[in-house]
Amino acid sequence: MNLDEQELLRKLRQTFKGEAPIKIAVVRRRLYESNKFQSSERSAEMMRELHNLKGGSRIVALPIVNSFCEMMEKLLKQCDFPVDEKTYTLLMEGLDSLDELVSSNEQDSLALQDLRKKLELALASQEQFV
Repeated sequence: MNLDEQELLRKLRQTFKGEAPIKIAVVRRRLYESNKFQSSERSAEMMRELHNLKGGSRIVALPIVNSFCEMMEKLLKQCDFPVDEKTYTLLMEGLDSLDELVSSNEQDSLALQDLRKKLELALASQEQFV
């Protein structure tokens, strides 16, 4: 990667890191509202924002963020609203972790590995019922 490409990636990451917390907050709010009011409009907006986060993280080469977004998106697609308490808590933990991942440069930790396993288990158990 030459200097111009590195500078472009740096600027794109900076923009992503500035916008991502807002998108995460929208997803968090829409998850709460979708669960409380069983609103398809709110859940559609939530899925759109999560999908945008996933795509943006791929563009700026943040594979862990991309992976978490992808797992959460898959889990949400398999859920009916309201989701059960365990799934809701797991999704909120995932959003908290996304916030932390975006704001820090840490891309791997024991806490993230544990959350990844929980998301994978939730996905596997949801797939059994589809």
